[in-house]
Amino acid sequence: MIGEMNKYIFALLALGAVTPPATAQCAVVPNTGTAINPSFNAGRCEKEGGYCFLGGKDQSVPEGKCATTGKPPNWGCQCLMQGNPTPYFVLNPGVLSTINAPRGTQTAGVGVVSVNGFSGTINIACSVSGAAGGNANPSCALSQASITTNSSGGFTTLSVTTSGIAAGNYTVNISAAGGGITDSASLPMTVTVPKVSGGGVVSWSCFAVMLAAWILSRMASNRQKVI
Repeated sequence: MIGEMNKYIFALLALGAVTPPATAQCAVVPNTGTAINPSFNAGRCEKEGGYCFLGGKDQSVPEGKCATTGKPPNWGCQCLMQGNPTPYFVLNPGVLSTINAPRGTQTAGVGVVSVNGFSGTINIACSVSGAAGGNANPSCALSQASITTNSSGGFTTLSVTTSGIAAGNYTVNISAAGGGITDSASLPMTVTVPKVSGGGVVSWSCFAVMLAAWILSRMASNRQKVI
């Protein structure tokens, strides 16, 4: 009986020796959007820098740390078995809608998202491209060109001025650098020039007709006085 038990125990030990332990998975931020338009953070590690373990071992002893990789919409999350996750940041700009040139200025928020605990000073710049035929590009400015971030990230406001700009499609380019990390983003923007309404054309036509009639009546009146 004891011999049979020993055989059973040895078989279990041998099975454990040839079966590699599975890496415990880090929790991932779920997608609250759609497959085509996923939410911004979908796929990141929920607890960046949190401990992950090897299955089959003492779970009180950490084996690695959860590290986010990539950027949206292609975030990744892995259990880093050596060292600490690499801190970095990514830009998260808002949206610029179609702009009527005479209206002047359009604004959009630009978020700086800290990944894996990044903190530091980030310098941000913007430019606009897309003008055709020698026309001028819209001008842009940032409410803060230098941001000091913490683990929660940072924020600045982009302003684009379009007064006197030709209608067309433009691209606002945003670049950021800090702590040896760089990132960039592009925002499409359409500028339109509003047309004169039909009512305005009719009003001017009526005025012209009335003015001509008044001039003719004055001329006829003067002619009668001469006779």
